[in-house]
Amino acid sequence: MDDLFPNSPHVEMVVFIEMNMFCTVIFRGVYMIKSIIELLSGLKENGIKDIEKYLCIKHGPTIGDMYEGLTKELINKAIFDNLELEVCSGFIKNSKGDYSRQIDCMIVVGEGEKIPETSKKVYSIDKVIAVIEVKKDLFSDDLASAYNNLLSVKSLSEPTRDMKIDMLEMAYKQIVGNALPNPEQIIELSEELQYTYHALVLEAYLPLRIAFGYDGFKSEESLRKSFVNHIDNMKGKKGGGIVSFPNLIISGEFSLIKTNGMPFALATDSNAWISYGSYNGNPLTLLIELIWTRLYYMYDEISYEIFGEEDKVEGINPFLIARGNANGWIYNVLNAKLAKGDDIWKPNEVTDIEYGIVHLLCNGKDISVFDQGFNDYCEENNTTVNKICKNLNEARITTVENGNLKLLTTNCVCAIYNGKFYVGEDSNGQMTRWLGRVQKI
Repeated sequence: MDDLFPNSPHVEMVVFIEMNMFCTVIFRGVYMIKSIIELLSGLKENGIKDIEKYLCIKHGPTIGDMYEGLTKELINKAIFDNLELEVCSGFIKNSKGDYSRQIDCMIVVGEGEKIPETSKKVYSIDKVIAVIEVKKDLFSDDLASAYNNLLSVKSLSEPTRDMKIDMLEMAYKQIVGNALPNPEQIIELSEELQYTYHALVLEAYLPLRIAFGYDGFKSEESLRKSFVNHIDNMKGKKGGGIVSFPNLIISGEFSLIKTNGMPFALATDSNAWISYGSYNGNPLTLLIELIWTRLYYMYDEISYEIFGEEDKVEGINPFLIARGNANGWIYNVLNAKLAKGDDIWKPNEVTDIEYGIVHLLCNGKDISVFDQGFNDYCEENNTTVNKICKNLNEARITTVENGNLKLLTTNCVCAIYNGKFYVGEDSNGQMTRWLGRVQKI
C-alpha cells in the first residue's frame, strides 16, 4: 500500500515560503504528569553517564546495544503495567509474510513469537503500538538511515487493526476545521482534502514511528535544514509521502514532530495542513504524549486523568505544509522565527457577537448563515457573517454544515472575565482550570 493512492508515492516539490499566517497550537491529550517527565529525564541522564564509561570499547554493536537497552528502560517506565504491554526488539510482519527491518525497540501487545536462541521477537503489525529506531547520534546520515528503517514498518501497513474512530474524528477536526465526512461524502471533497483525509486514516492505523537520537544537531535550525535536504532528496522516490514521515524525530535536545492531530495540530487561517513542526523543549515530553495518547484511545480502562492538570502548551514551531495530489506531495517550508519554550493554555478571546453566537449554539440553538436577521445584525455592528465564521473556525470552535453553524468542540464553555469574552474546550477541564487561575490573580 502506498501513502494514499498507488500513483502518489513521492515528493513532487519542496518550496520555501515566509511564515506570515495566523497559527494556533491545538491538541488533545497534552496535560502531562510532570513527575513522569522528571523521572525519565533523570533516568536518561544517569544512563548516558553509565554508558559513557564504556565508550572506550569502540565496538559499534556493543555501543548500540547499550543505547537500545537504555531506551527500553525509559519506555518500560513510561507505559502501564496492567495492559499486557511489552517493550522488546525484533521484527514486524504482516499477513502476507512480509517483514520489516530489525527494530531496535517496540511497544507491543501480548507475547509474540520468540526467535530461537535470541532475545528478539516477531510481532504482527496489528499488535504493534510504536516502534523506536535508536541512535547514539542523529545527524544527516543517521537521519536517512533511521528514516529507511522506519519506512520498512510503514510499508507493511494493513488497515486491519482496531481503531477508535474518535481519534480520527478529533484529528480531522483539528487539521481541517470540519467534522469528519461520511465515506460517501469523501468524493465531494477537493483533491487536496481527499489526500489529507486518507493520510489521516493511515496515520490512525499505523504504529507510531519514532527516531530517537541521544545526541545530534546543536540547533533547531540545523535539524530543520537537514530534514528539508532529506525530503528534497526523496523527490520522485517511494517513501516521500507525508504518511512515510516519522511521527517524531529526536536529535539531542531538538525534535521534529508530525502535527497530525494525534495529539498535536497546528491550525491556520487557511486550509493548509501544517503537517510538521519543530520543538526545542524536552523531547521526552513529546515522546510520552505520543505514546500515552495512542494508548488512551486504544484502551477504555485508561482515564484522561493520567495526563494530569498542568495545562502546558508545547511551543511547537510550524515547519512544513503538506499538499497532496495525484502527482505526489508538495511541501512548503515555513521560514518562521522560532519561538523558545512552552506556554500555559488559555482560551480563545472573541468578540461579544461571536461570544453570543457560541453561547446560543451551546444551548442547542440553530443558526443559519443565510438568516437575514443574522446578516443585518452583523452589518449593524460593523462585521459580517463570513468574518465571524472564519474567526470561529480558525479557533476550531465552529464550522458551517449545510448552511448552519455547528460546534466542533466536545464540551465548549463560554465565559466573561474582566470585560472580555472567551470560549474554549473544556472536555478535559482546561477551561474550568483557566477560570480558577485568572480569578485568583
